[in-house]
Amino acid sequence: MPDYYLRMDGVNLANFVLDTQSLNIIRGGGLLLLDAVRRVENYAKIMGITLESVSTGASSGLFHFTATDDDAACAVRDGIVTLLRTDNELRHATIMVEVLPAEADAAFLPIREKLLAVNRWGQMQSPSLAVPSGTGQGNGVCAFDLVRPALSTARGPKGKAISESAWLRHEFGRKMKQDFYAQWTGLPKEKLPGFTNEFETLSDGSGFGNLNGKMAVFYVDGNRFGKLQQQYCTTKKAQQQFDRFIQGKRRELLQVLITECKVDSDWMNHNELRLETLLWGGDEIIWVAPAWKGWWLAARFFALTAGWKYHGVDADGTTFCETLTHAGGLVFCHHKAPIHRITRLAKDLAEIAKGVSRSKNLLAYQVLESFDHLGTDPARWRETQCPPGVSADALLVAGENLATIAGGARMVRRALPRRRLNAIVTALFANDAAMQDKIDEARAVVEREGGLASLNAVLAAFGGGHAAWLHLLELWDYLDPERKA
Repeated sequence: MPDYYLRMDGVNLANFVLDTQSLNIIRGGGLLLLDAVRRVENYAKIMGITLESVSTGASSGLFHFTATDDDAACAVRDGIVTLLRTDNELRHATIMVEVLPAEADAAFLPIREKLLAVNRWGQMQSPSLAVPSGTGQGNGVCAFDLVRPALSTARGPKGKAISESAWLRHEFGRKMKQDFYAQWTGLPKEKLPGFTNEFETLSDGSGFGNLNGKMAVFYVDGNRFGKLQQQYCTTKKAQQQFDRFIQGKRRELLQVLITECKVDSDWMNHNELRLETLLWGGDEIIWVAPAWKGWWLAARFFALTAGWKYHGVDADGTTFCETLTHAGGLVFCHHKAPIHRITRLAKDLAEIAKGVSRSKNLLAYQVLESFDHLGTDPARWRETQCPPGVSADALLVAGENLATIAGGARMVRRALPRRRLNAIVTALFANDAAMQDKIDEARAVVEREGGLASLNAVLAAFGGGHAAWLHLLELWDYLDPERKA
């Protein structure tokens, strides 16, 4: 029988995942899209069709199957579309589905790209918000997404009006969070901790002073993963091998993180772990952590992924080895900051890192006070924040240096008075001729306190030069902070 490829893609995530500030609703939207792949596979089995997974992501899936002819293949597609539109939960999402006939195996890459293009074309022709029939009879406006009509038969958290979409996602996110971590770590549920339900609980840390109520949003994206697949994954088998390799590495990563975090009291709020996964799949991850653990999380990620190398065979039969790197964006903010803006900023920061190098592990971070944000062009805004003689590129940090910075920061804070650091940075912006004198005086103070080796290590890890002092002041409160009694 002829071969076909089917691609499904969850789109318009801003209106299904990141349209509220409720952690359960956000989690539920993401987990539902992740679960959509499994539901489609199960539905195909009922139809007597075996969908062979080729590549899956956070909200997408590429499958291979056989059918008697084009009409039968289109019937499979139409059946899946009907499933998604009638599924009680997924009908509130926007999911594109398309089928194309497979040609010779050498033509796998063009077929994959055509399917992606067709999915994107379908997205552009569809409303950005899914409003299935039967959801128009409501009782006012949803207090969570502020768009959809609220249900008259149910109330959300704290008795607030809630739409059907938000309610279903809330309940799914509340029930399935343990299942996600069990599935992706391989750890038994009984060995997993509980997980916080709201950003407010996640960021509740009265022992951490002015970090109380603040959180860190950490986004990472693989460098050149797409180009690597275009170059080497030119057959179905090669694509499957790459996909399984990445998923296996992600599984190992999450298992180590959960295992380490659950025994650290600074991560725990009673018996609940303060770590939230907002996006998981493909080459992208979004985590939310308490502000006092944001730098540690980023440092641990880069440490655990530093040795990733992908070995494969290209289309000519030549073996190759590619070192895999990541770009990261880390935002420290208040837990009430609009999550869609913060995740967008974290992604923009990662793109800034990619713009400097796609072959290195680089992190761009931003500390936001109150509800500040950087406007529509974070890259240009960062350029305006640089003192004379410092380029915006110097505001990036090498991923492999994050652990060194955290390791020496506590000693530096004890040995270096913050007022002296403020004086150095003020002189840096003023291009004051006395700046070097202030640096020498600060070094002398730190040396007397026995912290000069730590200061030198931290400054070098920040890249040295004048920008290192700017980094140190900006991140003063966030680098390995101590819990106060």
